[in-house]
Amino acid sequence: MISKKSLVSIGLGSVMAAASALAMSPSAYAEQTQHTMSKPVQVEMDYLLDLPANYDETAAEAYPLIVYLHGGGAADLEQVAENSLPALVAAGDYPFIMVSPRNPREEEFFPQESVAAVVEEIASTYHVDRDRIYLVGNSRGAFSAFQIIQNYPDVYAAVVAVSGGGIPHYLDRVRAWTPFWIFHGTNDDTVRFIESAQMVQKLKELGGDRELRFSAYEGATHEETDDLAWAEPDFFEWLLKQTRVAPENYTPTAKSTDFVGEPVPVLK
Repeated sequence: MISKKSLVSIGLGSVMAAASALAMSPSAYAEQTQHTMSKPVQVEMDYLLDLPANYDETAAEAYPLIVYLHGGGAADLEQVAENSLPALVAAGDYPFIMVSPRNPREEEFFPQESVAAVVEEIASTYHVDRDRIYLVGNSRGAFSAFQIIQNYPDVYAAVVAVSGGGIPHYLDRVRAWTPFWIFHGTNDDTVRFIESAQMVQKLKELGGDRELRFSAYEGATHEETDDLAWAEPDFFEWLLKQTRVAPENYTPTAKSTDFVGEPVPVLK
């Protein structure tokens, strides 16, 4: 006589066997298929545009282009215009074109593809020297600048990052000769000084033929560094002489995976 306990055991065994057989059946597997989507992406982005007073579409020399990425959020272009660099350029006459897009994201970094679309629109519409396009970011815009140069390394001739930071590991994607000028105040309580220092340290490790400047302002706050950077006497002179053209026989950079062992101490 079979006990109730045995019947339960037999019943469970049958269920498990059936489930196992079902799992082994080819028809039980989820189907994986391959697809390709081709669909235009709509880009809508507000931006300020500054042209030189003597802008000439037929000039023999094309104009340098500065791409300025503001910090924090900006509800409209009036707030972008209040940033110190756009305000400085608007009040003077400079020999370059500057585009200052507004970040449509209130709390996030700039959308990289949208910035790329704006840069291409300006470079195609105006008399722009594509070998002299410069990426300049402040605060959250500096974080975005580091991201963008890592993903669009062939577009920009130089990078300026004020009070920002990023992921040092991916700096090995940047061209070996692309120069950087990085600014940060040691008393910055919005973005820590170490954020910039780590990026500088990584660029030093990677080597190459790049010019690397690090302006560490002793005792300066986040807001003070913003003003100090643009007030550097040779800021525009340094920036406008940079080109994305590769030097002859340049020294390639290392790769991030080449470094093992103890980390290099962070710059003070």
